[in-house]
This record gives sequence, C-alpha cells and structure tokens, in this order.
Amino acid sequence: KIDTVGFRTQRIRDLVIGDPARPDLTAKLVEIDVALNFSGANLRDVRADGVVLRGKYADGTLSFGELDKFADPQSKEPFEWPDIAVNITNAKARIDTPWGVVGAGLNGSGLLRNRFTANLALRSPRLALADCTAADVKFDGKLILEWRAPHLIGPISSSGVACPASAFAVTMPRVDADLKLSERLGAWKGQMAFTAKALNMPKVRLNDFGGTISVDGSAKRTNFMLALAKGALRSAPLTVGRLAVNAKGYAGLANGQIALSATGGANIIGGAFDRGTITGVRDIVAQTSNTPVGPLFAQMAPVLERAGDQFTASLDYDAYQDFQNRRGANIEAFAFTSASGVQLRQNGRLALISTPAGWQLNAPARLALSGKNLPSASLTLAQSGRRWLGNLAIAPYAAGGASLALSKLAFDGMPGGTWQFNGQALMSGPLPGGFVSGLNVPITGRYNAGTFSLYDNCQNVRFDALRVSRLALRGQSLRLCPDAGSPMLMVRNGNATFASNVAGFSAMGNLGSTPVAARSAQIRFSLSEGFAARDVVVELGQADALTKFSMATLNGSFGKGVATGTLANGAGQIGNIPLLMDEAVGNWRFANQILTLDARLRVLDAAQIDRFKPMLVPDLLLTLENNVITAIGHVAEPTTGTRISDVDIRHDLGTAIGRALLAVDGLRFDKRLQPELLTPLVLGVVANVDGTVSGDGRIDWDGENVRSTGTVSTRGMNLAAAFGPVEGLSTEIAFTDLLGLETAPGQIATIASVNPGIPAFDGKISYRLLPNQQVAIESGRWPFAGGELVLDPTVLDFGVEAERRLTFRVIGVDAEKLLAGYDFQNLRVTGVFDGVLPMVFNQDGGRIVGGALVSRPGGGEVSYLGELAYKD
Repeated sequence: KIDTVGFRTQRIRDLVIGDPARPDLTAKLVEIDVALNFSGANLRDVRADGVVLRGKYADGTLSFGELDKFADPQSKEPFEWPDIAVNITNAKARIDTPWGVVGAGLNGSGLLRNRFTANLALRSPRLALADCTAADVKFDGKLILEWRAPHLIGPISSSGVACPASAFAVTMPRVDADLKLSERLGAWKGQMAFTAKALNMPKVRLNDFGGTISVDGSAKRTNFMLALAKGALRSAPLTVGRLAVNAKGYAGLANGQIALSATGGANIIGGAFDRGTITGVRDIVAQTSNTPVGPLFAQMAPVLERAGDQFTASLDYDAYQDFQNRRGANIEAFAFTSASGVQLRQNGRLALISTPAGWQLNAPARLALSGKNLPSASLTLAQSGRRWLGNLAIAPYAAGGASLALSKLAFDGMPGGTWQFNGQALMSGPLPGGFVSGLNVPITGRYNAGTFSLYDNCQNVRFDALRVSRLALRGQSLRLCPDAGSPMLMVRNGNATFASNVAGFSAMGNLGSTPVAARSAQIRFSLSEGFAARDVVVELGQADALTKFSMATLNGSFGKGVATGTLANGAGQIGNIPLLMDEAVGNWRFANQILTLDARLRVLDAAQIDRFKPMLVPDLLLTLENNVITAIGHVAEPTTGTRISDVDIRHDLGTAIGRALLAVDGLRFDKRLQPELLTPLVLGVVANVDGTVSGDGRIDWDGENVRSTGTVSTRGMNLAAAFGPVEGLSTEIAFTDLLGLETAPGQIATIASVNPGIPAFDGKISYRLLPNQQVAIESGRWPFAGGELVLDPTVLDFGVEAERRLTFRVIGVDAEKLLAGYDFQNLRVTGVFDGVLPMVFNQDGGRIVGGALVSRPGGGEVSYLGELAYKD
C-alpha cells in the first residue's frame, strides 16, 4: 500500500518482498527518502517499523532472497550492505544456518556502511556443531555495524550444551561477548567472559566455573586464548577447590571434524583426594614393623596417608587433535605439593599419543619424589606398544636407625600380562629381636595374574653385621638357591611361600661377649616347613675354652614368637669340662630369648686314657639364656640303666667360668652292677663288690684351669681285692682332685675283715690317692692273734700291670692262736712272735716271699726256708 509518493519521501504500508507465501521481508511501514542530483535519484534513508526478515547462511554466504537484488545483478561480488541510513523499530528476523535456526529482534538506527547501532535480541531453540548441541540459546545486547562488519556486545546464554559422543555437557553457560564478525559472518574476532553452573565430562564435574576467551578467525581456523579463572572440580576420588587453566591455540572445522591445538597450563589449588583413596599404608607399617624397612615405612606413613588431604598441583601442556582424529599431548612440566610434605615433580617432557588401543607414552616420563620424612626417589616410565618399561631409584634414606638405598630397579611388562623386575637394594634395620646392617639384597622376579615371585635362580645375599638377641654376626655372604626348581618367594592371594637352599653356610660373630662360629654343609629353609640343616657345627667361646657342638641334622620350624625343632647325632664339649658328649638326640625350643634343649646323649671321658666308661644321660635339660648355659639331668650306666648320679652344670660363655655338680645317692653294687662297668681303673684291683656308695662332687673351671673336689663314702662294703677278700669296708674319701682321683693325706678306711692269706679283723688303714692311679698306703693296723698286724707304708701303682708288694709286720702274735685255725698235722708251735711277712700280689693271687717270725725271749724261732704259698 502506497501512502505517499513524492520527489523526496515515499511511504509504503504492509510491504511484502518475495514469495507472498514465504516472503523474504514484510514491513508494516516503510519510509524511503530519495536524494535527487545531477546523476539521478539515490536511496538515502530508510525508516521501517514492524519489519520481519528471512535469511539464510550457507557456504560462507548470507542471503536474504529477493533483497539480494539490491546488489548489482551483474556483479560477481558477494552481498554488501548498502550505503544508506536506516532507522528500524520492532524488527524481527529468522536466519537459517547449518548449525540451526536463529531468531532476532532489533531496534536501531544509523548508516549501514558506517555506524549502525541497534539493540539486538537473538534466540535459538537449538544449535548444533559436529556432535554437540546447545539449547535455548539467547543473546541480549547491541549490534553495531562498523563499516558493514557486525559487532556484537552482550551476554550469550544457554540452558545447556551437550556432546553425547564425548559425554561432554555444560549446564547454564553464559558468555559476555564483545565479538566482531565479518560482513558476511564468515569470520570473527573478539573476547568473551564465560561462566557456567557445571561442566560434565566422563567421571569429571566442574562446578561454578568462569573465565575469559578471545577468538580471531573463521570456521576453518580460529585462534583463541582461554583463561579459566575459577572452578571447583569433582572427579572421584579427587576434589579441587579451585581449578585454573590457561590455553592458547587454534581450532578448526572441516567436513564435520574438529581440529584443535592448545598450549598452556593448569593449576590445582585446594586439591584433596577422598578419604580412603590412599589405603594400605598402615597395613604395610604393621606387616613390616619387625623388618629392616619397618622404621622407614613408619616414618613415611603419616606423610603418605595425609598426602591427599590438601595439595596444590600445576602442569604445562601442549595438546592437539587433527582432522583425522589423531590426538596427542605433551606435558612439559608437572609439580605436586602436599601440605603433608610430599613433593612430586616431572623432569623433562612427557609425551602422550592416542592410538586405537588407547593413550600411550610417546616419550619417557621422569618423575621425582621428595619431601620431609620421605626418600628422594626417581621413576622413569616408557612405553613400546602395550609394553611398559621403567626404572625406580631411591637415594639413601634413613629413619629410626634403619636405612635403604635402591640404586636401580628396572621393570617391564604389559597390563594384564607378565611384569619382570631386576635390581639391588642396600638396607639396614631391625629384625625380630635384633638388627641387620649393610644388607645387600638382589630384587629379581616377576608378577603375573596375581602371583608375585622372586628369585628363580641362585642369588648372593650379603650383610655387614647381623644381631639377633645376644647373637651378633660379622659380615657374611650367603648364596641362596631355589628349592625343587620353584622361585624362592611366591605371594598368591595374600599367601606367601618361601623356600631356599644354602650350601656351605658359614658364619662368625659373638654371642654377647663370647665369640661364636657356625657352619653347615646344607640348609633348607621354608616359611611353611621351617628349616633342615645337616652337618652343623657351632663353636662358642675362646679357643682355649671352646664350647663346641656338632649335629648331623638340625631341624626347626617357626610359630608366633617361638621356634622349635629336633637334632640328631649331636656331639660336643662345654668349655674346659673334661667331659665329651656324643650320640645326642632331642628337641629344642627358642622362645623369649631362651634356648632350651631336651635331649638324650652319652658322656665320655675327655682324658687320653679313660677314667670312666661312656655313660648315658637320658634326660638332659639344657638352656642358654643371657649367655649362660645350664644343664641338669642324671647319669646312667648304659648296660643296666642304673642311675649313677645327678648332674647340674652351669657355664658362662662370656667369662668361660662354670661348674658342674655331681650327686651320688645310694648307688648299689651287686651282681648286676659292678665297678668295672663304670671305670676300667678297677679291673684287676677289685671284684665282686657288694655294697652302697654315696657322695657328691664339684668341678669348677675358667678359661685356664679346671678344679674338682668331692667326697665318696661307703659303709660295710664287701669286695674281692688282689690281696684277698675284704668284708665290712667303710670309708669316706675326700677328693682334692675328683677328676684325677687324688686326695689329701690321711684318708681312713676301716675293714671288718681282710684275708691276704691269714685272716685279719677290725683293721684300720690310712691312705692317700695319688695321681696316675697310684695309692699311697700310709699305715695299716689289725688286731692279730693276740698281737697286731701292721702294714708298712708303700705306694701301689694300679696304672700298670705289675706285681705289687706289701710288707706286713707281726707284733706280739701268739703262735698257738695264729695256727689254731689251720690243720697242720705233726706241727705244734707255741710262744709269742714278732716278724716280717713280705707279700707279692699279681693276677694269679698272692704269696709270702721269705719272711720270718721271731719268738720273744722264752720262746723259739720258726724259720721258713723257700716259699709258703697260699690260696683263698
């Protein structure tokens, strides 16, 4: 409808341009001012109200249908804004784009080619780019045409952006834009401040974040600078109070594919891991408390447990994705600092690339750990296909007297496959009841399908010093070998097994202040079965007072705080005790720092010539506590099983001082038990002994000397001696050297009767036992046929086989009484006689050699020419 047509102003109502069914433009009122000049009429001003415009953006070109005819139809140039002044009120527009429909509302005025300013409102229910969509998109701001180029100023918002393919979503994003577009909307430049309620990515949520971004480019390539100034991140098990990210790079779109390149950094402030994320630290401390690394883990544990409570972190990165969907990233620097003191940093560049199998390292990662109460450690990781390779090193680290150094632990393997590792550790630290220093341990093994194994081959393990309780060993080297072809250590489903063989074991050290040495031809050790050693030798003390034990086999097993086992075919000697032990068999137990042995063994004389025969100790109870050996038991004669004596031994290994107590209580000699079963010294001396012996003895020794004393007594003993039968022998012998069978002078024996050929009754002998099985007869007297029979002093040597001579003196003997008991036919002697009777004794009996009886005044003399022999 034309209201007015004039030379200057034309007014039109209800204008429709284009297809009436789908017009490109409609307007309620349009006023056009025309300028007339010598060149003709030119359009100068347009005023419009209630305008509705329809447009389309495709292939980089903006078209408004029939309105495009305002351009020169012959021109190949794309659309240009006309050089007119426009005043528009209540204008609306719909523009179809590849990304969605955009609706606009506009009120503005100005020159289209120079300075047009309008209030602009944009709305789109849905915009899509690649696999991402934005819903309820809004813009309320200003549109300024500066030399035909649109300039948008104001906030752009959406109820949400979602990218299902990448599980990316933004809730309530808002962008405060200051964006300049090209005349044909194919390029843009400007900056925007953005905020959002939340951003969701796989397993990650960013809340209440905001920042700025500047862009300069087109759909093919847009350079950008991004700064995320705030944002709270939640990604199980991580929470970040404030996340700051900056990036500089470009993004492009071609054939529905996005390319992206960004370089920048990220900072985490107030980071924290969920409680329970760092687990197992206390279990490790408990499980290693009595191992060399126990104090180290105990010192590290509080720091590691709290490492995730509060921390900061930063990294510099360079990431990309190209149009072929190839992706990669370089981490130029990474640093992690915990309030607990943990510091973790990356040295050098870490390169990641995306492959069909997933992300993998394209350059080695080098991480370094440090911090208060932590070791300085470095870890290098590299990847080749699915295979990982690495190396771990720990600088010398000490705590609570323990130390650890790991110069190199190399490992390689594949996730879900077999991992192998090899290295060497040097450590010092506590053991149950002790300490080890300078322990050099190889670490070589593998992990596969939940099974951890160590040592398929023989390994050398060395230490500088080892102390367990009072036992201290000097530097040793052990060669441990697998048992039955299986790895020495295996851990499967939380259960650990360990078995190893040690050949040619040898160790030297001290037990308290006492030197100790141990050897074994072969030791097999197993956590489940204990140990079995053969040909074991243990030596305690100084060379001049050595306590030595040897065992053909020594077996043992370990329980909670206790070790038990058996030994067989043992032999040895305690200190300077002149007693030997052999054929030992029994049970041992070690608990509360006390070693106990319950055994059966033989005791032998250590002298070159046996003073007693081997005896049996069926119930020896030996203990080793605080460097002191104690032993109690009883000694039995092995043939008859007769209990001979009780024994109580104490020996201090530190001072080499000890003692043995012997007690004989009512030992009965009869037809079943004779002294020759106990000692060879009585052979040819006494026989047919019938009587009881009691007594006690004490043997004392130190590093230089052995002393022994004791007493032995008998009452009413009967026996057969070389010089004749003896009845009613009673004596108490006080030994000054019990082992040497020596006494002081003046030992007294009373004899009810003795018959060296002529019976004598109620005698008394004073004697002394001398070394080397000699007996000194000091005196002997018997009432004899109304007079006395006196034995002259002499020394009898029972250490050699020879004739023994005794000289008896007859004093005041009544010859008639003397011969009254003999049937000498045709012989009658009277008178009182004195005389000498020399006697010789050997294995065949005794005889009087020479001799004479001389009558006293008033009598006669009887002489014997030759020999008078007697028997019985």
